[in-house]
This record gives sequence, structure tokens and C-alpha cells, in this order.
Amino acid sequence: MVEIFTVSSGGGLRTIGIDELRKIAGAEHSGENIPMIWVDMNNPTSDEEDLILGDILAFHPLAILDCRAERLTPRRGDHLPKVEDYGSYIFSIINPIELAEPDPDTGVDQIVTFQLNAFLSSRMIVTHHYEPSHAVSNALAMCSKNPAHLERGPDYIYHMILDDIVDDISPILDRFDEVIDTLEDDIFSRKSSGTLERILGMKRQVFKLRRITTYQREMVHRLARGEFDLITEREVAYYRNVFDHLVRAAELAESYRDVLTGMLDAYLSMTSNRMNEIMKVLAVISTFFLPLTFIAGVYGMNFNTARSPYNLPELNWYLGYPFAWGVMILVSLGMYIYFKRKGWM
Repeated sequence: MVEIFTVSSGGGLRTIGIDELRKIAGAEHSGENIPMIWVDMNNPTSDEEDLILGDILAFHPLAILDCRAERLTPRRGDHLPKVEDYGSYIFSIINPIELAEPDPDTGVDQIVTFQLNAFLSSRMIVTHHYEPSHAVSNALAMCSKNPAHLERGPDYIYHMILDDIVDDISPILDRFDEVIDTLEDDIFSRKSSGTLERILGMKRQVFKLRRITTYQREMVHRLARGEFDLITEREVAYYRNVFDHLVRAAELAESYRDVLTGMLDAYLSMTSNRMNEIMKVLAVISTFFLPLTFIAGVYGMNFNTARSPYNLPELNWYLGYPFAWGVMILVSLGMYIYFKRKGWM
């Protein structure tokens, strides 16, 4: 669906058609003064993309190809954030981040991204996306209530969209913080069932979040440092504010990655210590039974004493059986005292 908005003479937003857009685009290319235009392309068809992006607005084929990356190469996913200056317009890509359903195997919240493309000229902004974008919807709603927002220019409108997208990262970071606290409690309370899988699952999600926020930070930084003439000095301050929020988000994602790495090391160390304790108990039990097994083996040979006086004379003793038990008890008691003094038990 393609919607085209401009400011009416009465001060409100007005929807225009393709033919009027073609006239306005031609006037902009010829250097004439035109009203502010916002073209929102929500899940457009290939024909609509060819008509508006290629035919009417004459954007660069490489920029149009990047817009279609999400549909042309679904296995590769979204195109990473970027910004390019084509002289008369700026082309930018950003990846909004949202929380999806938890993974059924690990129970870890999954983050998903989609691709939001934007073209900014002196009097026109074109937003292109295949999934619904609440940041675009919110900006459109604000412009409907106060058309003066649209009159401030495409750079201000794009700032509004970016600011909304970046603000959505904060609840995700808060959710990850809660999950990390829960994992820490599970580790030190020795709830080992599924803990390793959840730690590794969280590391994957935090790494994905860190990668996206890092690319977004670099992209917004280029917009915030006054590199592009189409971003006016008045609006640069707003982009710097968005950049500051992204810096904090990227730093938090980096710190979460370090915390999870430390948690993984702590979990493996505690698991190793518990295994050592188990092996120690088993070794002590085996050590206790080793001499007892030897004694039982010796007295279980049953060589005939009538054939030789060396053949287990204890077999004919009246107290031979109690004697064997007494030896075993004394040996066990002596080993216990020795282990205690050594600090092995």
C-alpha cells in the first residue's frame, strides 16, 4: 500500500495521488519550490516500487536494490544499517528491533528485526518497509495532529522515526537485564537444569542486539556530525540526542555480553567443582572398600588346611569369623581417623 501526504492550504494533511506526485517530483527536479511530501510505501508491490522509486522519483538502481534486499534475499535477512549521499537525496537503512516469542527449547526471548528504508530530499521523504512500522505510524499520527511537524522538513520527520525506533530498545534491554538476574540466581542456587542452554541462548541474542546497535550507532553518528547538507544545522542536535541513546544501548549490550561470558565461566567452574566433590566422595568410598575387599578375598580362598599348615589356619578357629570382622572394622576406623587428620574428609 502506498500513501502520499502533503500539507493542504488549510493547514491539515492532504492525501494526493500518483499523478500529482509525478508533477511535484518533476518540479523538484527542475528546482522549483514544492510543498512538503511524505510517501509511505508499506509492503508495496514490485510494480509500485518500479513506478514510484524508479520511474517517478528516479532513485539510483543500487538504492532501490537495497530496498528490496529483504524480499529478494530472505535467507540473508535484512540489509544492515547504512546511509549514503546521492547528492540531491540521502538514502538510509535502519533495522528496528522487537521482542518475539521465547524460544521453545531454551525459553529465552528472541529479538527480531526488519528493514526500514528512507529517502530524504530537500522537500520530500519516502519511507519503504515490508512489515508494519509503528514508528512510521506514530510519526504520521503526530503530523496529522500537528502538520507543522511535516513542514519542518524530511530531516525532522526522519529524526522522529529514528527516535521512536531507538526508544524501543530500552524495554528490550530491561527485559534482558531481568533474564540475566534470573540466570545468576539459578547458577548460585545450583538449578542446573537447562541453565547452560539459557546462558548460550542469551549470549546469541545479546550478540545480535550488540551487532545491530553498533551498526545503527555508526549510521546515526554520520547524520549527527553534520556530514550531509540535507541535514540542517537545526536538526543536527536532535540526531545527536538519538546518537547518545544508541551509544548507551550499544554499551549496555556490550556489558551484557561480558556479564554472560563471566556467568558461563562461573557456571562451568561450579559444575566442575561439583563434579570434583562427587568424584572425591566416590574415591573415599572406593578407598574404604579396597582393603576390605582384599581381606574378604584372602579369607575367601578356602585352601584345605589338612593338606598344609600354611593354608589359612584361621579357617579352623572358633572365633575366625568374628576375627575377620574385627580386622575389617579396625582397618576402616584407622583409615577414617587418618583421612580426618589429613583433612581429606
